[in-house]
Amino acid sequence: MSKIRLAQKPFLSVQGEGPRTGKLTVFVRFFGCNLRCPGFFQKQPTRPDTYIKPILADPKSYKTLDEFPVVEVGCDTLYAIDPKYKHLAIDYASVDELVAEIESLLPKLKDGTPSWVHPQTWNEYDICFTGGEPLLQQDHVAAIISKLASGNTHPAVYQFETNGTQNLEDVLINTIHSNKRDILFNVSPKLFNVTGEPTEKTWFPEILNNFRLAGDVALKFVVNDKKESFDELADKICELHHPIPVYIMPVGSSYAQQADYEVINKIASMALERGYHISGRLHCILFGNDAER
Repeated sequence: MSKIRLAQKPFLSVQGEGPRTGKLTVFVRFFGCNLRCPGFFQKQPTRPDTYIKPILADPKSYKTLDEFPVVEVGCDTLYAIDPKYKHLAIDYASVDELVAEIESLLPKLKDGTPSWVHPQTWNEYDICFTGGEPLLQQDHVAAIISKLASGNTHPAVYQFETNGTQNLEDVLINTIHSNKRDILFNVSPKLFNVTGEPTEKTWFPEILNNFRLAGDVALKFVVNDKKESFDELADKICELHHPIPVYIMPVGSSYAQQADYEVINKIASMALERGYHISGRLHCILFGNDAER
């Protein structure tokens, strides 16, 4: 198997978005994505000629992820998607090596065995495969699931944070079915009026239907406070083959953006009026701009 490329080391935090918000979660962030989403938090997301650059410095000037600045326009995990920052990525030679690092984050039983259930609180831990786009490395994800699912304890839920553009491959489908574990696809399709990415590159209802055959699915649309983004969202929902829970999440990657009461309140009010679930970005509020929280 080829090397496993992550954008950063696995880390323990709480899920900050979607239906599992607040749950203890180990995050595995893969490097690489098929989208760029340069319009996030730009004043005119659909007008590339008006964009300001998220980072002006030479990419090679950053030697470690700790030096990477908070990105307030464009993709908030730019370091995980842009090949210019691949020198910041971490390569694992084997699944065993990566799983050992994942398990080092967990609480230990009396005999020192890592456990996905906290021995004092009995709260369970999830694992979340994110990115970038984790479904670009499905053979690696399948191998990780097989390794973890064979343990004495295993994650409560295997979560996927995905943009919904990559169909499931046989290797992952077979692994999911053979291990019979709880699976959740948190799918965040990108809206043209928010990201600048054209719909033909981002919206695939048939892929969402295939996800439903493998696990639970929730849709999580990032929106701004403009009517156009909500209208585009409504048009997409009408194309779904089956009902899927829909969450909206305010655009913005920094604490200041997520704490902008006027904008957040307007977005929440528009979502309530239209009958959408609402997801904040809890990690931004709890941990500020720390990339590993």
